[in-house]
Amino acid sequence: MIRLTLPYPPSDNHLYSVANGRKVLSAAGRDYYKQVGQECLVQLVGIPRHLRTCLAVAVDLHPPDRRRRDTANPTKALGDSLQKAGVMLDDAQIKEWHLYWCEPVRGGRVDVRIIELEYETF
Repeated sequence: MIRLTLPYPPSDNHLYSVANGRKVLSAAGRDYYKQVGQECLVQLVGIPRHLRTCLAVAVDLHPPDRRRRDTANPTKALGDSLQKAGVMLDDAQIKEWHLYWCEPVRGGRVDVRIIELEYETF
């Protein structure tokens, strides 16, 4: 099992923007992916990267405040950022998401547990 503590992801509404009629990663999205990449470098020292099996991901969502939010919204940014950080080959490897809504913390965070599903291959 891999455990990570990461920043709270931007919502899908802030992850992308439209430029010249094309959907592109926003500044907030680029910043989030960079933060996750840096955290993975620090937290995954000595742990194999580019997991190749199907995965189950359990996430404790600690939002930055008590505003109403869609629980499933953070999964897109989180899956994409873990892929870009080299944790897995493709976020399509995630076959199970387990999301737990937790108490808010200042700044927000997500506690992630990644479990390889050895009975399935990607």
